[in-house]
Amino acid sequence: MININKFAINSEEVIKKVCDFLNIEKTTNNENVEEAIKELCVKRLCKTIGLTGKYNYKSDFFEFFSCVVGEAICDMLSIRIHLACDELRFVKYEHINLVHQVKNYLTHETIEEAFLDSFELIDKFKFLIKNIKKN
Repeated sequence: MININKFAINSEEVIKKVCDFLNIEKTTNNENVEEAIKELCVKRLCKTIGLTGKYNYKSDFFEFFSCVVGEAICDMLSIRIHLACDELRFVKYEHINLVHQVKNYLTHETIEEAFLDSFELIDKFKFLIKNIKKN
């Protein structure tokens, strides 16, 4: 059990909750709950687009993608963890807050559609990766 922002969080329960939401099996051995959530987001994306085999969930793009999508999922599931930096959580780019838009996709679409739309959105804003990595 870890403490985040003065709230006790059971890592196993959080990971199970995220896996249930994403409709995937828990296959991560990551001890860090934040990293596990990001890995599960990339796993779901790969499953949705049909990628099989190994993938590097820590690549710059996947890290960016999983921070935005993971933040939206944590917000939806009332998990008190922040995966995205303040620039992604509070700032609009081209009149779009990425986390809120992904949350909207997850709320109103199937998981597969939401992940495809999220991938397309994040790909459109991948130019932000360099700016966010600097901070």
